[in-house]
Amino acid sequence: MANEKELAMDEQSKEPSSRGKAKWIILAVLAGILLVGGGTVAVFMLKGKSDPEAVDVEVPEQRAPAHYFTLKPFVSNYRVGNRQRYLQVEMTFVTRDERNLALFEEQMPMIRNDIVTFLSRQEFDELREPEGRDVLRQNLVETMQVRLEEETGETGLEDILFTAFVMQ
Repeated sequence: MANEKELAMDEQSKEPSSRGKAKWIILAVLAGILLVGGGTVAVFMLKGKSDPEAVDVEVPEQRAPAHYFTLKPFVSNYRVGNRQRYLQVEMTFVTRDERNLALFEEQMPMIRNDIVTFLSRQEFDELREPEGRDVLRQNLVETMQVRLEEETGETGLEDILFTAFVMQ
């Protein structure tokens, strides 16, 4: 009888160990499947689209070099209270097309007249502040672009730079 009990115990002890091995094998296979599947998903998500047409890469537009046209100084006088005030401005036109330099030269009498008229309409006290000078420059650029468009059919003027700005 002791032999039968020992055999029964041996069989019971073998069953759990074979079941335990089978569980470990199943768990290992499932873990492997999860790792491979997760890795595949991660690669596709990180890689993104491989279609070259689907990639939108913005290439910065190549700008032509700037060309400068320096104007002779402008002097404008202002009456502030009972005192006479003066503004002297030197400016340079900025263009990207070299052909516009000849256009500016050709239109110089009209350009100078419009700038003198524009400066004389300004308030002297507003020009004392940096913001006032910036507004003056922006408004002058817009005014000159419109005027050049009317006269020649193209503006050609990109910006105006104040190279000297003296108030007294």
